[in-house]
Amino acid sequence: MSKAKNLTPQDKARIRAMHAQKLPNGRCRYSRKVIAEANNVHVATVSRAVTTNDDAIQPKKRGPKFKLNECARRRVVRYFLHHPGSSAPDAIKELGLQVSAETVRRFMRDLGAQYVKLKTTPPLTDTHKAARVSFSKQHLHSSTDFRKWIWSDEKSVEQFKSKRALNGGGIMVWGAIRHDHTVALTEVTVRMNSEVYQTVLSDHLLPYWDEFKACGIVFQQDNAPCHTSRSTADWFRARDINPPRWPALSPDLSPIENIWAYMVKDLYGPGKPIFRSLAELRVAIFQAWSRIPSDVIESCTRSVPKRLIDVLTVQGRK
Repeated sequence: MSKAKNLTPQDKARIRAMHAQKLPNGRCRYSRKVIAEANNVHVATVSRAVTTNDDAIQPKKRGPKFKLNECARRRVVRYFLHHPGSSAPDAIKELGLQVSAETVRRFMRDLGAQYVKLKTTPPLTDTHKAARVSFSKQHLHSSTDFRKWIWSDEKSVEQFKSKRALNGGGIMVWGAIRHDHTVALTEVTVRMNSEVYQTVLSDHLLPYWDEFKACGIVFQQDNAPCHTSRSTADWFRARDINPPRWPALSPDLSPIENIWAYMVKDLYGPGKPIFRSLAELRVAIFQAWSRIPSDVIESCTRSVPKRLIDVLTVQGRK
């Protein structure tokens, strides 16, 4: 049996035009057999052409039932939130799921996630270790009062919190804490450069600085290029702000890193909803920031001397 011919729109139009011609008694002028022979197609092809409505919406095939129920979906998302860099097979093994890796990947893709390359952290060199040791000795021996330090940092909060298996977009924020309270939190909507950073500081650090600078407060920042550029250094100098020299690759010494971790846990902990949009995530971030207890912040800032002692104990290593 020959393969059925695929009709072009012109073929269908010609067949339907012949079929539409009527005799005076109302019967078709051409039989379907005659139309088939005239167009070199099978009679069944003619029948389909004259009875099929191309404009009709074809019913969508239901397909197999989705294998991840609502509970399993929430567990999968939560697993990736708390295990950055994990893969779909990792999630299946850890959660005991009876599904394929592609089922998990498809579910995450449907949520808007995509795979991205896992970023690597550069190793500490001898120079880095020496700088960490020097910083620790300086501030331990001088009995630095860390209650007066303002700890600041940027944080990217992902809609689906992971660096490899989940990347559905996120929100960048800049925040600061001191002793037992938050100082400020703001969203950064454009790429952070020196000019943007100085604007953030003008709007969100200076009001606090002007109020408490008489107390001898200190502003801490890491060594991001926009933090240490010449223009930013000039900005600090003009306002009599002298950030301490911070050792490179040392987020473990800053208590605000623990505050970020606390906030992320609040956002993505058990029973928390999946954020379906960045707008939902944005509201949740500021609500979570406002809920951070003062005793949690104080516990983190009070731990700085112990962190410095740990650095000296391991000679600058992490």
